[in-house]
Amino acid sequence: MGLAGVPRLPGALIDRARLEAVLEEDYGLGVLCAPAGMGKTVAMAQWAARTPRRGLWLRVTDGGGSPTVFAGHLALALHDYGLLDSGNPLAAGPAAFQFVAEPWDTLRRGLARLGELALAIDESEYLEPDTVSGVIRLLNDLPSLSVRTTTRVANGFVEPALTIALDVVVLRDDELALTRGETAALLHADEDTPIVSDVLDHGGAPGLARLLTFDESATGGRGGDRTLREIDSSRVSEIVDSFLRIRRPSWDSRFIDFLEAICLADAVDIELAVRLTGEADAAALLDRAEREGLGQWRGHGSHGLRREAAALFEPSPFAQRALSASARRNMQAERLRELELSIARWESEHGRPFEALRRATTQRDWPFVTDIVRRSSSELLPYGGQISQLFRDVPLTTLGRLPLVTTLLALIANARPDHRLRALEYFLLAAYGSRQRSATRDPADRVLLGTLESVAQRVSGRDGGKAARKAFDTIEALSPSDRSRLGRNEPSVWNQIGTSLLYSGDVPRAIASFRQAIAASDAGGYRAGLQGLALLAGTHALNGEMTQARAVADRAEAREWPDRWKTGYPGSFLQLAHALIALESGDAATAQAHLHTLDEHRETIEHWAPLLHVDVLIELRLHRADTARERIRSIASAQRARRAVSHFTGDRLRHTSALAALAAGDLSGAERILGRAGDPRTAVSRARIALTGDDPERALRLLTAAPGEAMSARTRAEHLALTAAAVAVLGQDDAHARAANQRADAALAENAQMLALALVPDAALEKLATSAHRLAQRAFARRVERARGWGMIPSPGVAPRLTSRELAVASELGRHEGVSQIAAALNVSPNTVKSQLRALYRKLGVNTRTDALRVLAAWGLVRPGVDTGFDDLAARGPQEG
Repeated sequence: MGLAGVPRLPGALIDRARLEAVLEEDYGLGVLCAPAGMGKTVAMAQWAARTPRRGLWLRVTDGGGSPTVFAGHLALALHDYGLLDSGNPLAAGPAAFQFVAEPWDTLRRGLARLGELALAIDESEYLEPDTVSGVIRLLNDLPSLSVRTTTRVANGFVEPALTIALDVVVLRDDELALTRGETAALLHADEDTPIVSDVLDHGGAPGLARLLTFDESATGGRGGDRTLREIDSSRVSEIVDSFLRIRRPSWDSRFIDFLEAICLADAVDIELAVRLTGEADAAALLDRAEREGLGQWRGHGSHGLRREAAALFEPSPFAQRALSASARRNMQAERLRELELSIARWESEHGRPFEALRRATTQRDWPFVTDIVRRSSSELLPYGGQISQLFRDVPLTTLGRLPLVTTLLALIANARPDHRLRALEYFLLAAYGSRQRSATRDPADRVLLGTLESVAQRVSGRDGGKAARKAFDTIEALSPSDRSRLGRNEPSVWNQIGTSLLYSGDVPRAIASFRQAIAASDAGGYRAGLQGLALLAGTHALNGEMTQARAVADRAEAREWPDRWKTGYPGSFLQLAHALIALESGDAATAQAHLHTLDEHRETIEHWAPLLHVDVLIELRLHRADTARERIRSIASAQRARRAVSHFTGDRLRHTSALAALAAGDLSGAERILGRAGDPRTAVSRARIALTGDDPERALRLLTAAPGEAMSARTRAEHLALTAAAVAVLGQDDAHARAANQRADAALAENAQMLALALVPDAALEKLATSAHRLAQRAFARRVERARGWGMIPSPGVAPRLTSRELAVASELGRHEGVSQIAAALNVSPNTVKSQLRALYRKLGVNTRTDALRVLAAWGLVRPGVDTGFDDLAARGPQEG
């Protein structure tokens, strides 16, 4: 059967049945650990090509060893070779790991669905230690998984302690070295021939023996003897250099030039080989290189691969090292730069953006570096640490001229809590750079630079609306050909423009941007449209357009999402939409569950302010106003420390805080929080405070003065609900009341809202219910009665809602003379009693113990007639008496 993706083996090989037998044994981890030239890859490939096991060959290359990149490459290879079903979380390829802190849980679940699976991981010396540890955890967790791997250096796979929990076999130099019989067979010589002894004396390296088979003089005795005496067997590079010295005379200059050019690349296809060398018969020359042991063909298909256009030729590591070094010594600098950049362009075109970026950065081709980032920024993010290293020594003056690159560095830094200050510096530098260059760029680049400037401003806590509006107008005016230059970035550009517009208060154009993101994504088959759907659903929900929010959320749920996207940054607004939809139905538990799916990322998700607003609504629905206020204090403080509070976010936070204060009975605090702002939303909030304080006349004045055309659907529904309630409290004529009720009912029904009614103060809501029943407005009356069951804003004239702990403190308040006695009776600490007394006094609207007992008795919350003759605790506040 054989594993999928095994490289085609050269013809002139000997069977090493003893090694195959060891690799086929039933154990979890097999490691071939030895220097280059010891035949590790060939031995593992021979086993992988013949094993009856089902599995995959995966080669690790420099730059691909981080956990996220490794997992992405593995998922993509499993998909390409048809080993995944559509429901497997790995089916999305690298996208499955784009928004997760670490990939192992997703990888574990995906591999578990595959049953028995063998992985052959070639060149695991390129894996980072965290990746090696992750693979070992997978082996411990998945008995159905087995791994065979090669490595030139000792890594975590050969730690002795592994054998405690895992069956491990390690093959080192002595096991991999050729036996005398194998050496003779490979060299087509008798076992007692001196050349056989020389190979064994130099470590029995299969690579050395194979190289010598291509030098006819080597079997002649003296030539081979002289060559081997020049070799230091402990230095593979010297072995290969020696091989090149003896092989060059048999290679014509054309073949040498060809080899040096192609060995600058990690892999070439026939087209790239022709481009680099100008040789029309590049395919034949690559075949010759394979026959001479200088590389292998790899590609899609079985281990019996026939060379096709899709196949890649990968130089052998030791040959590549020597020939590329020779190229760098012998070539003109201008020619070498030309080849390196040609390879980089091929890598960029063939899904190897990091490799392309590394070459382009080394060559200091900044326009090309910018182009790579422009087209592949999302694919580059998993290489974060390595990209930061690439640009570590690039001067800030240079980075200031590369705003796309600087923004990528900012996003990488922002993903790490300890690098937030560096991220802010990069964002500001990117904003400066985009402004400096915007006047000289073509329209497509002006869109990107304007978008990045808005992102930099938004993430650093400033208003990115102006830059976003400019980018919106520019992209709208683009010709089809200019817009096509944005490529797969277009949906992401629309998403970012829309988010910046949303946070600057321009909701209509934000919605238009998200719709454009979805359309562009659907047209191009991109995944960024999923985030557009989430943003659109959440924006409609925040805006109070619940019918549209539900429809868009349903569309989003019908799509196939990469694993963890819905519970990370891309899907955060979808979870917000679901939470608000649930809340409008009265289901606080479901709303809370949706927000809890984001817990892992809440600290870094930029949408913290609207998520906090929904948190507060949930707490108010559960009658926990004090919990809501504490949550606001905690989160707002943390976000201010991160400089993540813009003017617009601060304004939204003001309304959320005022609502929580009002629900806690702190009317004056709510007024103070709102300040002097004169916008319609503030007028509605002030009217709610006035109505809570039993001042319907002031409430109506405020509501009448607020311009309805400037309101969102949510604010308008709250405006109409409060207006109808104020009219009911004033007892105005039936015609006036009927009209006010009808307008409120129509707005609530049209947008499937209930929270607007539930946020009417309790006493006013009771009057509104009486009005609706009296006027025989049955549907509206049912709606109001349901809202009364939720009542989120208690009125001073309505019995306060006390928690069970507050009721317990209230029941002890008239029986004991001090906080310590109450604490002893309830078996809690005095500090706990003090905190509960403060909350109790605030809810009762009193400042003294005597008044508290009187109000409690009036509402039947404590037994009347309790002794109130001792000194008042509250004269000093809820402190020790």
